[in-house]
Amino acid sequence: MKKEIDLRAISVIVLSLLIGFVMVYMVISMVKFSDDTSDTQTKSIVEIIQKAAVQCYALEGEYPPDVEYLRDNYGVIMDTDKYYFYYDAALGSSIMPDIAVIAKD
Repeated sequence: MKKEIDLRAISVIVLSLLIGFVMVYMVISMVKFSDDTSDTQTKSIVEIIQKAAVQCYALEGEYPPDVEYLRDNYGVIMDTDKYYFYYDAALGSSIMPDIAVIAKD
């Protein structure tokens, strides 16, 4: 006796696998997009802080001592719930400080 191949069962299995692969690909793409967006946001925040520090230097003749000075005097808004802010002006008031922003999640 020969076994008959059930084409309907095979097509259901192939279709299920195809849908599964598409779903996995979509999830991976969404995670990558989320990571890219987060990196872009942190880079934008760093640029905003740098521009405010340069503006402070142009107006006052020295870079601000800390990022809170920029918040209080130059309107920089910092979301401390979502980001850690690193601002190191240890090299002196006439040298651009090191600035970094790191997402908390």
